[in-house]
Amino acid sequence: MESPAKFSADFRLNRTADEVLSLLRAAQDVIYSEPAALGLPPGATAALVENLRARISVAVGQYVVRLNQAGFTQSDHLYKIRDELAASRPIPADELAWLSGTLENGLSA
Repeated sequence: MESPAKFSADFRLNRTADEVLSLLRAAQDVIYSEPAALGLPPGATAALVENLRARISVAVGQYVVRLNQAGFTQSDHLYKIRDELAASRPIPADELAWLSGTLENGLSA
């Protein structure tokens, strides 16, 4: 049986800061690619917005899992984003600011 350290290396569970930032950028791209995540698009029905936000919530949840595996310690912000979307609410501005700031300033900020 292989040691856990070898398992982590084989499956790239120890990611670099650049890889973590790349995952955060991908999550941000998913969020900003759909206007329903941020507000109510003109002419959109409640059912459409609910479905779109649920889909984005699932995608953000997948990134949270990958970030947690990478040892990211600020996932609580992404959980809040995911939960707001799952409840069919737009993402709070402070969480969007956190995401942008983290990407702009890096992980040490």
